[in-house]
Amino acid sequence: AAAPPTTPSPVEKVYESRNCKEAIDFIESEDCDPVTLLASVRRTCPVERAAEEKACAAWFSSVHGMSEADKRKEVDRCRDAVRRLAAQGERMPEQVAASDEERSLCFSCKVKCRSARPPTLPGPPPVPSDRFPPDGSRDHCRPRGGGVQLRMRPEANTMTDAEWSRLTRAFRKMKDTGKIDEFARRMPTAFPADDRQFLDFQALPWFRRFLFDFETELQVAAGDCDVALPSRSACRDGGAAPTSPLWAADRLGGRPKCDGAGGSCASRGVEGANQCAADLKRWCLRDGVAAG
Repeated sequence: AAAPPTTPSPVEKVYESRNCKEAIDFIESEDCDPVTLLASVRRTCPVERAAEEKACAAWFSSVHGMSEADKRKEVDRCRDAVRRLAAQGERMPEQVAASDEERSLCFSCKVKCRSARPPTLPGPPPVPSDRFPPDGSRDHCRPRGGGVQLRMRPEANTMTDAEWSRLTRAFRKMKDTGKIDEFARRMPTAFPADDRQFLDFQALPWFRRFLFDFETELQVAAGDCDVALPSRSACRDGGAAPTSPLWAADRLGGRPKCDGAGGSCASRGVEGANQCAADLKRWCLRDGVAAG
């Protein structure tokens, strides 16, 4: 008997992104061959190994309830992870950023997608009239036709004055209604910093839920489903973090300052802030989003 006819395999093609949005869509698409995609990525930022290793020590030194031996062990684990990631990043080809957007993203927006069909790209977010209101309920800001709420966090350096003003008003309302205090109390009471198993396996999901709940209340306070906590690209400010526009009085506020002569930073401070008498390492901001 004759063999049954076989269906020919679809011919794969290689598609190249035309802009940064399309590059991100390729990365998030399930249609692109990951080997081809990864091989086409070019980084546009240097690998900052020393700063990341320093951050490991700074993070665990601030954790209360851990013994010094446990802290040293966790710092060593963190530094090992940083070195592995840095080595992986150094193996990635580097090229000069062609735009501010590429400089902010830290990779070139020319990436390749190998697929048997044009990659399926995410559609636009639902328009406001198609969503439930921002009321903190189970249907909070969800599409009326079903599905989950799409939250898009803006890059802080690209936010407009109007967006910062809207975010600041929402923060102030949360402070006035006591919601900020509720989240401040939840952190030390619900985060078991002395539980090693929690720190190893559950801390990141816990923080993710904490931020999700905080952002939900922020949207309720703003009466706006599109208000979101901004993200920040560490590549954008590079080594000039203290002079970043993000610390301006109409942005985050609390610009760091150094009072030492010749850049020695013998005495550090924060502009537009009061030093806490009970803890001289803490400051109460008087400008920016968190002023009060």
